Amino acid sequence: SERRHGEGGSSTLTSLFGTWRRFAGGEGSLPAANLTEMVAALPQEAIDAAEARAKAKARDVIDPFGSLRHAGASRFAALTHEKVREYYWARVVAAYVRTEVRHPFSTAMFSSVTKCVSSDIFVQMVLEEKSFFELDWNRVASFFVLGVTYVGAFQYRLYNHWLKPLNDVWRPKYGLALSTGAVVAIDQAFVQPFLYLPTFLGIRVVSEGGTRLLDLPSEIFAKWKQTGPETMTALWLVWVPAQAINFAVVPKHLTIPWMNAIGIAWNGVLSWMTGRYAAAEAAKRKVVDEEVIERGEETAP
Repeated sequence: SERRHGEGGSSTLTSLFGTWRRFAGGEGSLPAANLTEMVAALPQEAIDAAEARAKAKARDVIDPFGSLRHAGASRFAALTHEKVREYYWARVVAAYVRTEVRHPFSTAMFSSVTKCVSSDIFVQMVLEEKSFFELDWNRVASFFVLGVTYVGAFQYRLYNHWLKPLNDVWRPKYGLALSTGAVVAIDQAFVQPFLYLPTFLGIRVVSEGGTRLLDLPSEIFAKWKQTGPETMTALWLVWVPAQAINFAVVPKHLTIPWMNAIGIAWNGVLSWMTGRYAAAEAAKRKVVDEEVIERGEETAP
């Protein structure tokens, strides 16, 4: 068995070397355009051997929790050990990435909704010091709808099917820096201020109620004029560098996970700013109501 394994490894190396030489043309260089053809031309035995090595390596990884328990550590001590945390965190990340590759759209939807809702609840309970029963559920619902419609569904198609393919077309012609800069400019100068922000503001207006459908565009525009400049300044500080990294180096299947990782922080900022604007509007309405009451008392007989 060991001898056959050794022979298999030797033949695998020979096949790989032969394939390399065939595509390199004996010149010692491999054209980048032929990488896919090279992989496709690998003998099946080479592919099987690579998969077998990967499985064997996975089996060789020892669960540190079991080892610590076997050494006499308590369950709590084992669970809180640094190596145990690293081991299970690596498994969680690997499972997420594997699911993202196999089911990209479903994973994008789930992670986007979870990120939007959890970040808003965190801001309300931790930064604004509200109890669970004092949460602004209209605001939570706004972030839920934003996660389902724009951040999950629309952004998945926008970045994976439109902007990233556009960047792939432009990159060979204009270079990495120019193509990435152009796509980031399209995203940040047009998509964010004129699609993303109005969508969120529209969801907020609808969730608050009391607005007729015909009045919705004017309400959105009024809120955009009130909150747009400050919100967009904060958005650009976060998303311009994040999107530059996204379009330059992040692969397509990891686009939504990358954006969700950055979006956790951004949604916290957006939630905090939304709460601040709502508090300012409530204070203004209170002052107006008090003035109306005072005028009514003054004119009363």
